[in-house]
Amino acid sequence: MPMLNLEPLAATSAMALVRAAPGAENLIRRALHILAEQGCFALGLFLASRGRHADIQAARGLHRALHELLSQADLVTPNLEAPPLNPGYYRDLVTSRQDESDEAALYRLLLTRHLLDRTLTYAVFYAKSH
Repeated sequence: MPMLNLEPLAATSAMALVRAAPGAENLIRRALHILAEQGCFALGLFLASRGRHADIQAARGLHRALHELLSQADLVTPNLEAPPLNPGYYRDLVTSRQDESDEAALYRLLLTRHLLDRTLTYAVFYAKSH
């Protein structure tokens, strides 16, 4: 995996995330909390379980922005396109791939979680400032 500079990637993605889900500061904050406490799959479950129309739209925007971020960082399976929002997408992020060693899978999982955490943290502050 090539060397990635996560800071500008996370910052740019955070701005895109806030634009994709306008007015969703609370949703972003809760998503960050769930990611930190429970992990990537729980984040997917949280986003997919939103009930109000406004929350559903914001969750879909969040999902699209996070997928774009992970695609740019080469952290999603190459043949995995932006699917509709479902928890299975986030389960696949944390599942070992066939051609991947245990060490590589752990590295990818930690990097994925760190990048999502950093981006959601920046998005909270960016949303608050606008």
